[in-house]
Amino acid sequence: MGRGCAALDPERGDASGVLPFALMGHSARIVYEGSVAIRSSNIDKGLPELAELLEDRYAGVVARARHAGKFLDDSKKAFEDLVGEMGEFLDLHHAEFSGNAVWFGRRFETDLGLFCVPSGRIVASTIPVQFRAGVQRTVKLSDLGQLLFEIAEEQGRVLLVLASADGDSTPPGPTVGYAPLGRVAPKDRKAVKYLADRYDPAFPTETKLLLLMVEGEVNTTDLVLPLTEPGHEEAVFRGRTVSLFHSLRAVKEILSAYPSAEAVATNTMRSLIDEQPTRRLLEDDGIRKVRNRCIHYEIRDSTLSLVPELPMFGIVESLYPGRTFDDLNEEVRAMASRLGETMNDWKT
Repeated sequence: MGRGCAALDPERGDASGVLPFALMGHSARIVYEGSVAIRSSNIDKGLPELAELLEDRYAGVVARARHAGKFLDDSKKAFEDLVGEMGEFLDLHHAEFSGNAVWFGRRFETDLGLFCVPSGRIVASTIPVQFRAGVQRTVKLSDLGQLLFEIAEEQGRVLLVLASADGDSTPPGPTVGYAPLGRVAPKDRKAVKYLADRYDPAFPTETKLLLLMVEGEVNTTDLVLPLTEPGHEEAVFRGRTVSLFHSLRAVKEILSAYPSAEAVATNTMRSLIDEQPTRRLLEDDGIRKVRNRCIHYEIRDSTLSLVPELPMFGIVESLYPGRTFDDLNEEVRAMASRLGETMNDWKT
């Protein structure tokens, strides 16, 4: 598995190899929605002169990555289909990284790479991440690293165009320091063996892979996004809100799909999902409206009251009466931390 992990360069002291890769789902959402906005046919919103500069070579990958962030809320995929895809990715990685050693060493071969921060929490894993990045199963793993590099380059060029739409002509350069997070350590494991002790015995391996993807998303949201927050508070709020909403929904649906799952840690997770603050985040009409605005950039609702002096132009206060940007941001931040810690402890 070493050659698969090495492509992500986790050994860099500032963890710059894997962390930007873990954030690609967020950048895909921005690229996708931003491109839709400046291509708008609405004469007051579209920017055709900039839209002509957008690149579309990997538009399909970006669209899939954007949809992948919905997890089980993606209307194009049924739960069974998504679990089936996780199984196909597992088979793909197992075939690539197994059977390469001499016969007596094959029991030590691994097919799953985990990337953990010093606390032990997982921010990325190599099997689910291909789905999360929007890369199809037909892509050879030997080509994956170069493909992801090219996708990231195109996303970067599109982000420059979108920045121009906002009047920002600052030359691109590194702006995020990951050092406060500590070293991201790679761990190579055999997927079936590692997942045997994770989550609940009632879950099949494919469902556990789906949860592993959600866990990485939640931990990235809780631990990595805050490092990008200074000067970008509104963008991080959008990413945090979207990620948490769909992660909670995915966990809730998986728990509902397996009512016989009753391990101690599983019941702890059920309790978290059933708590009133969690239910409010999942069910309140106000948070749903805010979540929708966090995803979609173009505003077509002419009745939405905008206040330039407030964060996000007062969108939170307008859609969710009685709440403010700051208090909702703190509530979402706290829940992301609780969910990440609870998932980390979800073991049999």
